[in-house]
This record gives sequence, C-alpha cells and structure tokens, in this order.
Amino acid sequence: GTPPFVEKPASLLAAAGIAFDALGGGDAVTARFPFLSVPPYYVAVVDGCGGWVDPGSMCEAQNVLMLRATRASGAVANAVTLEAVTGVRVAAAENGGEHGGAIVETAQGGRYRGKVVVLAGGSYT
Repeated sequence: GTPPFVEKPASLLAAAGIAFDALGGGDAVTARFPFLSVPPYYVAVVDGCGGWVDPGSMCEAQNVLMLRATRASGAVANAVTLEAVTGVRVAAAENGGEHGGAIVETAQGGRYRGKVVVLAGGSYT
C-alpha cells in the first residue's frame, strides 16, 4: 500500500520484535511477488509469519460462523452469497412494523428482502 498505510504494520512488527523485510517501492514488491502488479509508489512489509487468505474461502467461513452463531442464539438468518452482481440498489427501506427491513434488487433480476441487509463491495468487506 501507500507508505502511510504500511507505516503502522511496520511499527507494530518492529515493536513486537518480529523480523520483516521492507519493500521500498512497487518494483521491489513485484520482484518479490511476480503475480502482483502494484503502482510504483506502493511499499510493503513482509514477515515470515504472514500468509495469504483465499477471499472466497474466507467469505464461506464467515457465513458458516454467522449461521452457527445466529442458530445458537435463536435468531433466524439467511446468508446469501452473490457473485459478479452489478447494479445493486435498495428498492425499499421500511422502518418499524412487523416487516421492517429492506428490499435489495440486482441488475440481474434478483430480489432480496431482509430485516437486516448488509451490502459489501469487494472480497474483503
């Protein structure tokens, strides 16, 4: 990321005594990780403890944990994972009453209603 973005993780690693490599620019990042293409002004820190998380597996695991937690508490929840959805819009928002919540429509014609609706853009949100 940008130097200000990477500054805090670098300082936390240093404070914890964890060895790391500081990659001082996009060329250095790309040389270390040829599968990445980053702007020349990006920097990175790399430690031997870190790893990579598959975004799809991460979302699946989060949905499983959310469903377990809501079932254990007696709440009802439905997790819907949408892939490659465009044109999402909130069609209606209802306040209060028995059916309070929101209706979300997609450009592909999907229509989802929920008491609580969370829209997240990107793999890590």
